[in-house]
Amino acid sequence: MADRIRRSAGSLRHLVDDLLDFARLEQERLRVSPRAIDLARIVRQTVDNLTPLLGRHEVALSIADTVPAHADPVAVERILANLVSNAAKYSPEGTIVTISVQPVGDWARLVVSDQGPGIPAEERRRIFARFYRLETPAVVRTRGAGIGLAVLRDFADRSGATVDVDEAEGGGARFTVDFPASAPTARDDDLAEAT
Repeated sequence: MADRIRRSAGSLRHLVDDLLDFARLEQERLRVSPRAIDLARIVRQTVDNLTPLLGRHEVALSIADTVPAHADPVAVERILANLVSNAAKYSPEGTIVTISVQPVGDWARLVVSDQGPGIPAEERRRIFARFYRLETPAVVRTRGAGIGLAVLRDFADRSGATVDVDEAEGGGARFTVDFPASAPTARDDDLAEAT
């Protein structure tokens, strides 16, 4: 009973955080402040705090010792919390949620994979729209407002990160978030403004 209360409280806190972030985004009051961070360290610390969202899922970590990134630590925490929450929500109990952090060229890559039903290819762009929820049996059985992935996308965009979703090995969903490994140079900023 105590375990169930703890999981429910964690889920409720996560939903309230999403609603608050959504309201701030709507009012243009949500600010991110990217800076030099160790993505690996922040993800390790955040995973420890996410156990209430994981329920009865196992977690497999594949995290490099140090992964430099240019990102806002709070944005990283919110992005990871949304990904882990969704992985646990839509995957059968007892399955594995895999979290990986690795350097990939000029990027710091965060990947969260699950062993759930996955996301149909034709729906992968739409899932980031506000209030959009899939009409699959796995989604219909769960509670949600359809704002978690929209908030995640906003945090990523404001951090200069990219988000992609595809099929995980075994058929689940795999979300990939690539953060810049370093701050953009003035030349990069000038090129971005020119396009």
